[in-house]
Amino acid sequence: MANHIRHPIGDCRVPTAGDVGSVLPEWLRSELRVLQRRMQAELYLAGGTVRDLVLGRHPHDVDLVVPEKSHDWARGLADAIGGAYVPLGDEDAARVVFQEQVIDFSSFREGAVTIEQDLRKRDLTINAMAVQITPFLQREAVADDTSLTLLDPCAGMNDLQTQTIRCAEQQILHSDPLRMLRAYRFSAVLGFDIDELTSRWIGEFCREITRSAPERIYYEFRMVLESSNSAAVIGRMADSGMLWRLFPELKKGVGMQQPASHHLDVFEHSLEALRCLEELLSDPCYGFSKSYIEVDNWLAEKNHRVLLKWAALFHDVGKPVTHAIDESRDGKITFYDHDQQGMRVFSEIAERLRMSTADRTHVKHLIGLHMRPFHLGNVAREKELTIRACTRLIRKAQGLLPGLFLLALADTTAGKGDKRPLTLEKELEAVLERILQVQRENVAPVLQAPPLVDGHDLIDVLKLQPGPVFKTILAAIQDAQIEGAIQTKEEALILASSLAQG
Repeated sequence: MANHIRHPIGDCRVPTAGDVGSVLPEWLRSELRVLQRRMQAELYLAGGTVRDLVLGRHPHDVDLVVPEKSHDWARGLADAIGGAYVPLGDEDAARVVFQEQVIDFSSFREGAVTIEQDLRKRDLTINAMAVQITPFLQREAVADDTSLTLLDPCAGMNDLQTQTIRCAEQQILHSDPLRMLRAYRFSAVLGFDIDELTSRWIGEFCREITRSAPERIYYEFRMVLESSNSAAVIGRMADSGMLWRLFPELKKGVGMQQPASHHLDVFEHSLEALRCLEELLSDPCYGFSKSYIEVDNWLAEKNHRVLLKWAALFHDVGKPVTHAIDESRDGKITFYDHDQQGMRVFSEIAERLRMSTADRTHVKHLIGLHMRPFHLGNVAREKELTIRACTRLIRKAQGLLPGLFLLALADTTAGKGDKRPLTLEKELEAVLERILQVQRENVAPVLQAPPLVDGHDLIDVLKLQPGPVFKTILAAIQDAQIEGAIQTKEEALILASSLAQG
């Protein structure tokens, strides 16, 4: 599998009063002080907030722990500051959202009566540290460099220093199987290795992951994909068997030989395509010989990068169901229509994970179109691509064109078989450049200008009856205008009339 990428971290250290002050602005400290005196209970900063402070990073959110009645704490704070109160599922936890600040309250879990007991029941040691902030809130002035007492019953500080993902007890994984997936998520996000014993436990319990809610599985796996280290971590998920429990469709590609243009089986090629995509996304030109503003703008859109990575991992998921041996061609391995079958298979996966309709459609279309750039590349070896051929793909891609060519580039980079054309990457870029040229010079001017004719013209001038044929006629007129075959309204009406009669 792919090598794990370690991200350098700074020196781990016990949080100071200044660190806590940077997380809790003065207005929040003031309200928490009032709330703590009313509730008469200890208040702790814990979990990911403390982990980030130990790493010297600024936490995005605030995780607070109280002995009990977390909902009362959250309601009290929300009422005081005019924030939104949000109960968090079936857990004894609640969230307050105020402007861009997120504050989570949780009670001691699973029967714990002390903060140390609560911390020992948490998923990973690096998330099982806390700082008591009640004294910090009560004192009017505390020097910023004052070190606070770090509660660390599971030696999470040591694991941060050694960059290790570790679960303190086997039972923790059994009580909530999603914690196994969270181990992979933090391994990917932080660039840490999962320790050997925890990996062994995950291998033993991975079958239980199906007990977790699909929405939670989707969120954790998406977080893995959002990291720059996802291919390496997903490879380790395959090693433990966890990946096959989540996506049995991917396991069907293990050991499945491919044509001579490939050097890996179907699954390993898919994983390698994801790894290659991660490398491309870290390149200022994304693997192309120069920068394309269209590619830059597309990748800047929210979710586009992670959805492209979903497509890379699953782009060949249709191959196992289309695998065949063509005896008439000396036993050639074929995967005819695997792109279209891949759309169907991924739709089932996305539905199982409760993926949103928009995200599902996005990934599905990338999978269904991922062979088109190669088909156009074959044509371009013989002659220049026509405006019509380029326009056809522009229409089908529906705004996914830059992502489609990035996926194609990752796909071909991941294939190193003996029969693979050596110039394939250059050919793909030439096709992209030609299509972008047509989009700028031919398609965009037509789409930005008022149409030559509209439905009213078809009714008033040509006396046609409204119906589905209008859409076909108007699309044909637009295509002819893009190709330069017509330029005036009169020419458009003549074309419309012939189409209506024919």
